[in-house]
Parts: sequence; C-alpha cells; structure tokens
Amino acid sequence: FLAFGMRGGFQAIPITSSQSYFSKHDILNITAVNPSYNMVFSIIDYMQIDNQNIFKTIDAERAQKVVKEIHRIEQDTTISIIKTPKPNIVIILLESWSADMIESLGGDKNLTPEFRKLESEGLLFTEFYATANRSQQAMASIFSGLPGIPVTTLSDHPEKYPSVPSLVKMLNRIGFYTSFTFGGQLIYGNMKSYLVDNEFDLITEQDHLENDYPLGKLGIHDEYMFEFFEQQIGNMEQPFFASLFTLSSHSPYDFPGEKQFNNGSLEEDFTNSVFYTDKCLGEFFDNARSQDYWNNTLFIVMADHSHNTYKNHALQSFEYHKIPLLIVGGALGDEYVGKKNNKICSNVDITTTILKQLNLSSEEFPWSKNIFNPYSPEFAYFELNEGFGWKTSSGEIVVNIKDGFNYVEKATDSEKEKLDLEGRSYLQVLFDEFMGY
Repeated sequence: FLAFGMRGGFQAIPITSSQSYFSKHDILNITAVNPSYNMVFSIIDYMQIDNQNIFKTIDAERAQKVVKEIHRIEQDTTISIIKTPKPNIVIILLESWSADMIESLGGDKNLTPEFRKLESEGLLFTEFYATANRSQQAMASIFSGLPGIPVTTLSDHPEKYPSVPSLVKMLNRIGFYTSFTFGGQLIYGNMKSYLVDNEFDLITEQDHLENDYPLGKLGIHDEYMFEFFEQQIGNMEQPFFASLFTLSSHSPYDFPGEKQFNNGSLEEDFTNSVFYTDKCLGEFFDNARSQDYWNNTLFIVMADHSHNTYKNHALQSFEYHKIPLLIVGGALGDEYVGKKNNKICSNVDITTTILKQLNLSSEEFPWSKNIFNPYSPEFAYFELNEGFGWKTSSGEIVVNIKDGFNYVEKATDSEKEKLDLEGRSYLQVLFDEFMGY
C-alpha cells in the first residue's frame, strides 16, 4: 500500500517531485517536496553515480585540453538566416520521430507526406542527431545546452538546476514571452520541475485545458493540441518563444482514426502514429500561414530523440540516433527556402544557434555550438548507459567504456585512435562538470 501511494495510483504515469513544483522561487518548490520521498530518490541517484566519475579513463588535464581543442573556433561569427532581427521562435518538438520516417533522410516514401511538403518551404538538416534517448534529456539539451548524461538525467537532480544555464531565462530578459505546451502530464520524467525552474511565462499541460478534448491514455491527441497551440500563439504578445511537445507518437499509440499501414512490418504501430502526427503537423501549418504572426516567425521542427523503426537499427549506432530538423516560416531568409544543410550537428547545438541568430552571447553554453558559424567544428555525440557515440567528418566510433568493447568503428586506422580520445575526453569532462553542479 505504501508503494502504491508513492506511485500516486494506477494512472499510466507515476508521480514525481514535479507534482509539487508550482513556483518560480526554488525555495518554495523545495519546501513543497515530501522530504522522505526526496531522500529515497536522492539515495538511489547517489548509488547510480557512486559520487565519482565512472567514465574517467584519461588524465584530467589532458582530457580538458582535448575538449577545449574540440570546441575551438577560429572566428566567432555567424551567417544570419532570418529576415528580421527579433523574430518569434516556435519549437515543434516531435515525440520520438526518427530520421527513418523522413523520405529525404533515407526513410520510405509516404510515411510523412506533410513534412515532405514543408521541406520545400524550409531548410532541412541531413546530419542531425539526438544526444540521448529520453525526452527529459532532450529538454536539457535544447533549453540548457547540456548533452545527454549517461546513467542519470538532469531532471533527476533538481538540486543542480541553479547551476545550469537557461536559454529561456536569457530570452525572458530581452523581452520574449516564453511558453511551453504539452497535451499530457509533465510529471513524466520529472520534466515539470525542470521547466518550472526555467521560468517560462506560461506552462500548459493536460490539466490546464478546460475544453473537453478527447483523451488517450497519455493525454490529449495531437490534432487537438496543434489546434489549441495555433490559437494560443496567435494571442501571444510578440516576440514570443513558444514550444509545443507532441505525444501521439509515444506508446501505446492510441491515436484516433484508422491506421494507414497494415502490412505487419516491424514497429507498425509507431509508424502509423507518426503518420497521424504528420497529418496534424500539416494542418497546423496550413492554418499558421494565414496568421498575422507568420511573416515574423521562425519555426524549428525537430524530434526530441529517435525510436526503433522498421529498419531496426542498433541502439549503439548513429543511424538509430539520427533525427529530423527543419527550419521553416515567414522569418526564414528566401535564400534558404528548399535547401539542405549537411553539417554534422545535434540537438544540443540548438541553444547557441538560436542565441547567435539573435546576436546574443552564448558563453554560458560551452557544450553547444553555432550551426551557422562556418568555422564551427563538425561533430555529434550521444550517450550510452556505459559509454558514448562520437562522430566527425573523419568517421565515427561507438564505445562501451565499462568493458572496452567497440560497437562501431567507421574510420581509417589512423583516425580511430583520435576519435576514441576525443569521445572519451568529451564524456569524461562532461560528467565531471555535471557532478560539480
């Protein structure tokens, strides 16, 4: 009975400390959290990390030098892709979309026809990767410029929030109205506590919507949330920074309507859910194009992380972690419409890229690089529970540090050692920094 009570009931998503977060003042949220509950989970997290850097394999000073060299740029500059100096910025965060769902990124035709249409109006990235496998890790990458952390996540450690930089807080300071919208419950993955700490002006989740929208097991279906979100941003004071997080492409895939694909292929339910969300995405943009805010708005359409698909890529591969990124909207420069960008990058780079387009400093986000700086290095990283993936223009490597096994080695013999050193240094320094927050 005690365990049942701690879970919060029979609902699909168990409660977390996020249930108690309600204020922009940390001390009030900390006071509201049940101390016994918090102590138990703190002990569990401590045991996972063991209060030491379990990924330390290189001399600390040498690792720091390697990471510094990895991020070195000859010139801090940027190519502006926007028509207006201070556009509205909207992030459409697509739950679990893999690059395999996109025809232009190697997926089968007709899986996401609306996204395909949008490509003709925007800038598509062909080498874009997720640094981790969970939604809460994606939030930390986008809003804090923090790559995926193995073993644990930032949202499991609210005590570290004050030490982590925030894109949202920076945009608040220069007059952006900031919002985050989700049709489900943000207690999932303890995301609500992190989002509240970011000080969004408005956070909307399932319980805040008064309309009697049809519900699935996880929340309100995407078609209704896209409709609500379009109306929501239409009433916002400009400039705004607004995010919509979809949910219908998350299991159990109980979206409304008929299934498009019934061929018995691997991950058929997931594929059908993505097709459904794609239809909703197309309807959203059909409505948005006719609104007053359109010409002054930049839309960033991207996935939070990837998912297994009919291609069944190994989790320990960059093919698995590849996700879509499309920038579109009336504020996008005409010369970028219908074009592709082949630079190797990841979702952690969104933070600095946005700041640089607004001519703002990104010094607080050392792990994030500016995609539109011609001098920025090309690399992508993802975390494994016991290792990392590391990719540059020279090749890629995926390593299990615990047992020394290399899952992937796509490089010449002369490059493998360099890739291994860079990846190990990156993860070691990252984990050191995370523990020190």
